Amino acid sequence: MRKLVASVVFGSLCFSGGTAVALDAAEGVKKACEKEIASLCSDVPEGEARLVACLYSHEDKVSSACDRALYEAAAQLGQAVEAMQFVAEECKEDIAKTCGDVPAMKGRLRACLAEHEKQITPRCRAALQQTAVR
Repeated sequence: MRKLVASVVFGSLCFSGGTAVALDAAEGVKKACEKEIASLCSDVPEGEARLVACLYSHEDKVSSACDRALYEAAAQLGQAVEAMQFVAEECKEDIAKTCGDVPAMKGRLRACLAEHEKQITPRCRAALQQTAVR
């Protein structure tokens, strides 16, 4: 079951070009699952969660290190999603007013809000500070 969660969260953010957290999580899984990817999924192209789906389809053959990496990546990404949802809710008016034309991918909205820090509401500013990557 936890691999299914990892597959959904990890795949939706990580292999589709998500945040720095997603990229770090992807690297952790690639490193921990290197043997499994080479032996079980070598013909699977990266992108759109295909590697994670492949690993999930061979769940009975992956090492405990790979399984743990998938679980940890899902947990990291879950926290990142919660942080993004919090900022989106706290900053929705600021986003519409100040950064409405900025694409939401790859941290662009967060960068736009930070760039316009003096123009955004205290509520939004606090949300950005609370969820800052340390």
